[in-house]
Amino acid sequence: KLFDKQSLRDAMNTIYKAGIKGKLYRLWYNLNQKTRIGGQTAFGNSSYKECGETVAQGSLGGAIVSAANLDDGIQQFFKESEHEVCYGQVQLKPLLYQDDIIRATTTVSGAQNGLTKIWNLMNLKLLDINAEKSSHLIVSDGDKLQNIQDEISRSPLQYNNNLIKENDKEKWLGDVFHKSGLEASIEATIKDRLGRTKIAIFETNSILDDTRMQIIGGIHGAINIWEIAVIPALLNNCETWTDICDDDITELENLQFLFVRTMLQVPESCPKAALLWETGLMLMKFRVMKKKLIFCKYIQQCDDNYLAKEIYVEQERLKLPGLVKECNTLAKELNIDNDFNDTKVTLNRFKAIVKQKISAQNEKELRSMMS
Repeated sequence: KLFDKQSLRDAMNTIYKAGIKGKLYRLWYNLNQKTRIGGQTAFGNSSYKECGETVAQGSLGGAIVSAANLDDGIQQFFKESEHEVCYGQVQLKPLLYQDDIIRATTTVSGAQNGLTKIWNLMNLKLLDINAEKSSHLIVSDGDKLQNIQDEISRSPLQYNNNLIKENDKEKWLGDVFHKSGLEASIEATIKDRLGRTKIAIFETNSILDDTRMQIIGGIHGAINIWEIAVIPALLNNCETWTDICDDDITELENLQFLFVRTMLQVPESCPKAALLWETGLMLMKFRVMKKKLIFCKYIQQCDDNYLAKEIYVEQERLKLPGLVKECNTLAKELNIDNDFNDTKVTLNRFKAIVKQKISAQNEKELRSMMS
């Protein structure tokens, strides 16, 4: 439970007197006791002001408080819940990342039941959620969609008498969830990142225009920025983009071609294969393929109590569509299915195998484009 400041001080002093654990706790308390805060404005940094003992967002203390209060609370309140969705035999309880919660259920009553449980949890912890920033998505179609919307119109979803609005899409941990399903979610996620990536391309170009970059090999600086900073942000979590459509791949490829043309200052008519061949960049579809295979191999070697491993086992057991089925197909195409399915092959060894095969496949594709 959370207490007022004086009660917190008393509790810490009591723990402190108990021994070494108390000393460590007291040390953590002292580090946060005289916290100062300031802000960045368009006119520069504001002056700092002491705000007393507090826990900063994004700090180690913040993560500990979040885990102790929310994670344990969610486990307690949803332990016996009958309204959670199941993936095969795996029940999917609410998922959390610090103070961000996402939950799936199959009925309107189940959704309201979850909101009530979360409200009770927040009351216990003396916390609250921002109802205005919260929303629900209905992932369905046809008559089912209309029936659910009719039921919600009669009994709107509420959190502490605040209506929870319906959205077509919602961003969570960098990915966009769309009500139309997986393919629409992938498309919405890529579109959400396009603008930021284009800004990064033109910023990189302005760096390249600096006189210090106008030397032999200067283009390598731009390629390093692209590979180290831009690509990880653009393809973040692309391992989950199963059955990505050709239009989305084309969108990603065009973005990379825009980067190369901008850096080399060549027209759009310049052959695409030549752009990648001269810079040594890999086609986007092979980048995504490589990340999927390595991630799937990583899950394969996780402990059995990991949620991702439980989902992996269910996909494999029931032969469901998803990452496991897609990666098995990709492994056969690359002729590495034996290494992929062999649990004795280490992750580092498999990375080297995938890198070699993907590079060869990328070269073959570029030669085909040239011809």
